[in-house]
Amino acid sequence: MRNTILIICFFLASKSFSNYKANTPTPLSKTTLNLDNQNKPIVLYKNGFLYIKEINGSGKIEVYTIIGNKILTANIQNFQDSKIPVLLKNQNMYIIRIQTRNQVYTIKIVA
Repeated sequence: MRNTILIICFFLASKSFSNYKANTPTPLSKTTLNLDNQNKPIVLYKNGFLYIKEINGSGKIEVYTIIGNKILTANIQNFQDSKIPVLLKNQNMYIIRIQTRNQVYTIKIVA
């Protein structure tokens, strides 16, 4: 008797849920989210210097280890082709945060 009741309950539940359709998300169009055309700066590390390319104007740069320890904070008068001295350990990952008047960029690098 108990098994029969369970089978009937299962049958009724499956019938009631069979009318529902899963909500599928609509894909984002390129006009909604356009990441391809963002002009991100290029950050390179070589021989104890950070080289910043493709960004103009003044601002602030911060260098963090991957676990969040701040290594460097510097105000830069002109980012265009700037060369910033900083000692980073080889084969370690770092987070570079560049803040200009209009935007904030966050970039990961491996020294």
